[in-house]
Amino acid sequence: MRRAVTLIAALALLAATLASCAKPISKMDAAQLLDLGDKYLLDMDHEQAAVCFDRLIEIEPRNQRGYTGLAEAYIALDEPDDAVDALRDGFEEIPDNRRFLRRLVDIYTEIIDGSPSVRDAYIGLADVYVALGDIDVAVGILLQGYDATENSRIADKLRELSPGWTPPASSAPPAASAPPDAPSETPTASSPETTATPDTPDAPDTPDTPDTPDTPESTSPAAPAPTSTSAPPTVQAPPTAPPAVSVPASPPVPPAALSKPDNGTYASDDGLQTWTFTGTDEIALSFLGLVSMDGTYEISGNRLVITTVGSLASTSGYTITEITATSFIIDGTKFIKK
Repeated sequence: MRRAVTLIAALALLAATLASCAKPISKMDAAQLLDLGDKYLLDMDHEQAAVCFDRLIEIEPRNQRGYTGLAEAYIALDEPDDAVDALRDGFEEIPDNRRFLRRLVDIYTEIIDGSPSVRDAYIGLADVYVALGDIDVAVGILLQGYDATENSRIADKLRELSPGWTPPASSAPPAASAPPDAPSETPTASSPETTATPDTPDAPDTPDTPDTPDTPESTSPAAPAPTSTSAPPTVQAPPTAPPAVSVPASPPVPPAALSKPDNGTYASDDGLQTWTFTGTDEIALSFLGLVSMDGTYEISGNRLVITTVGSLASTSGYTITEITATSFIIDGTKFIKK
């Protein structure tokens, strides 16, 4: 009898499933569309899953699963741009649900890992972190995106969140092409001098007097003398520049002492970040206690470069302006050892 009841229940469930599948998607309610969309994802019928979740969003614009399910279907179909569009639509419709925002972070991270060239994925993920109050993490995501794409929209977003940021300059080659023009002008300047010397043959009219030939010869040596006296000042001018360069070169000396910082945890004075040095070149970063990243660091002079690993892998550079035994200042933020 018990086996018969179980069989009847299974047949009833099968009948309900077949009935929902037979029913047109346009006639289904939200609950049916959600169940069918998840079923299609499990069956790896991603195109039909996308149809179901898209219809679910139409009839329930604030249904969180509609947006995340649609994005998952597009990722499986290798359409990351469409997946990003679905996530951005969900963020605009439901910007105040932290649980939903955390789920968006997971899916955006999956998109970036699989398609690092998708520009809007970095911008969308940064917007979500801003909504969560994690501004520093948002800036780190945008820096990672700019390194991967060098996109102007990401650069604009970086300037918005970090006004002091500027993209690295890469216009040195044009300056190198300018010097070749200068040598070409000097030959033309020397040619007029050779034409000016033919005018001196008029002087032989005066050689009737024996003393006058001596005077032209004495004047011709006098002409080179001014040129030789004018040259030394230009040669001596560069030696005065090195003292000016050596003066600013002295400040980087103290930061060099941080080549191997003491192991331990350093917290920013605003309490938003902690940096933990766990070895000669290992570091762990934490933002607001919510996002943690591990990586390595390298110090050269007053420049600190941190490379993180994992889903939020990136490389960032910082300038050290002050160092003591228990604290240091990086890009204007003071870190104190706990």
